[in-house]
Amino acid sequence: MEEFDEVDPYTEGDPKKLGRLGYVRVGSFVWEGAERTEHVQETLGGLDVLWVETEHFRIGSSLGTYAIPADRAEKKKLKEELDRFGDKLGRFKRPKRRLDPWIRIHLLALLSEELYDSYVADFGLEEEDGEPNAMGHPQKFNLLVCQRKSELGRYLRAYEQGANDFAYRTGHHGKSMFFGINAEAIAEGYDGDPSQPYDTMLHALVAQGLARNFADGHLQKLFECPEWFSMGLGHVYVRRIDERFVQTGATSRSTDDEHWKWDERVGNLVKNEFFAKMTDMIRWERGREWNEREHMVAWSKVECVIERLDGSGAMFLAGLVTPVADQPAGTPDELLLRQARAFDTQLDLTPDAFDGEWMDWVRDR
Repeated sequence: MEEFDEVDPYTEGDPKKLGRLGYVRVGSFVWEGAERTEHVQETLGGLDVLWVETEHFRIGSSLGTYAIPADRAEKKKLKEELDRFGDKLGRFKRPKRRLDPWIRIHLLALLSEELYDSYVADFGLEEEDGEPNAMGHPQKFNLLVCQRKSELGRYLRAYEQGANDFAYRTGHHGKSMFFGINAEAIAEGYDGDPSQPYDTMLHALVAQGLARNFADGHLQKLFECPEWFSMGLGHVYVRRIDERFVQTGATSRSTDDEHWKWDERVGNLVKNEFFAKMTDMIRWERGREWNEREHMVAWSKVECVIERLDGSGAMFLAGLVTPVADQPAGTPDELLLRQARAFDTQLDLTPDAFDGEWMDWVRDR
């Protein structure tokens, strides 16, 4: 197993440099409840894990050194990320062929906070004094990125009584929203092919998990967000990172078939009027099976909602996640009433009329 440098070579533990990066603590801090990061590290197997607490996130990473493949898009992405990291930190020795464990957690922290800023801007959210985030959730968001499946498995068995060897999202009242993922399972999906841009794939899936947790933890109405919106939202932020790695199922797919070119495919669905109607989508219950067309349409409709709200979506989000009084929460009828009210009060549209505007929006793209 790789042994990590004990001292971060980029900040050298300098409080001024850590402050420039917006870090609150590094190494040892409270993770959840009475559990500290060192306790979690023992649970993971006692192997090396790096820990960073930022303004809005608590992040753990056991990612090892990553050999950068000859993927043009990933190299461009990494250059831009390292530029932004350097803008914050100041001058530093840039990695060229490999990403060491410390730069990987720094880039995860950068990704997380940038995603947070994008979400807040997209929906016009504001932080209240003393609150850890603008989503009305009482805790920071926990992100655990493991190198190996076994580490994530140990965590889930110990803390969530769950099991998953790929990724896992959860949240509890009064506690953090949690997202965990491991790199080993991603690589297995491509038989460990060293030419694949696994770091980009990982970042895309982290963005998807965090974005969905933003919506599913909003106002601490845990997992009350309609799934078409939560799922579509995750796709929005994945595609802003790299549209090739949008995830619609458990099976990894080659990018050579260009299945990820969703703009053109959604345009054809609109042209042929062969898509899920919003009047049906707002009745979708959690746990249903989706086909790829539904994933594409949910993504496109959420993109349209974000653009139409133009940074004034706080009340729309509140309406989506707040069940109707005197109705059994999460039933198709309650979901219909809740979302129809949100569309009416914040978009001045019925769900059916929204589809008409969305179709025009797709054609204009």
